[in-house]
Amino acid sequence: MSDKIHKPCYFYNTGGCYHSDGTVKTGEQCKYLHVKINEPLEKPQHLKPPCKFYHLRAHCKNLYCVFGHCELSTSRWTRFFPAHRYPGFDYTRRCIWIGERSTDIRTYTPPLSTNVKQVKATILILMLKMLDELDGEIESCTSHGP
Repeated sequence: MSDKIHKPCYFYNTGGCYHSDGTVKTGEQCKYLHVKINEPLEKPQHLKPPCKFYHLRAHCKNLYCVFGHCELSTSRWTRFFPAHRYPGFDYTRRCIWIGERSTDIRTYTPPLSTNVKQVKATILILMLKMLDELDGEIESCTSHGP
């Protein structure tokens, strides 16, 4: 296989790597490396149940979320979110799953209106002003004494 991904095969390390018909996949037939590793492997994003916050709210704040953050196909969406209408292909521009080939990885682009550095600088300035005001109040309280 010419498009070999240089990562250990999750299935090979967790019980067996098989074709859809149930026959065993050899290392040559699998796109991942068939090497045994001693440390636990994290399940790939596309195999995890989808994160409802990521898919229904378009944002998951949990840095340690154990659910999948990959764009879903229509059939997977319908299976996991039957009460919600499928938003259409490419409904999210971010995919954390390091998948098939580099062309399959969608990258996250923040909205044009969001300038993260400017937001951080504004928050820092506001916090510094609040600290100055608090410092002034403390000085006025201690200068008057009992």
